[in-house]
Amino acid sequence: MWLDERALFSAAVTHPYCGHLGFAGISGVLYSEGKYEQALDYANRSFAQRPNAVNVARQAGCLVRLGRHADAIIPLEILVRNRIDEANNLPRLGRCYLEVGRTNDARTLVAQHPELGFYPEFGPLRSPR
Repeated sequence: MWLDERALFSAAVTHPYCGHLGFAGISGVLYSEGKYEQALDYANRSFAQRPNAVNVARQAGCLVRLGRHADAIIPLEILVRNRIDEANNLPRLGRCYLEVGRTNDARTLVAQHPELGFYPEFGPLRSPR
């Protein structure tokens, strides 16, 4: 099945109106295969043609998986600000803040979204009642 998807997306890349979809599709296939650096490259190509939340989410996911937490913060902040997939992106953003030493930003995020306090790494950041 993946072979068919890869062929389909590769054909879409060459179409003048669908290139961004082809790049995004190839990025998704590579991401699911754990090839995050390559997936990021295709997500960036898709974003260059058509900036949208799907591409930003893929970029953020790849950057987090690659351990590039500082680079993942801006895409994650964009996603959170636009309330896109908050269940996944809020904890990711908080973890990135902690990984790069931005504890005050993580604390602010937990204060704004108390549900994050139930994650073990964020519990100590909760304000006492």
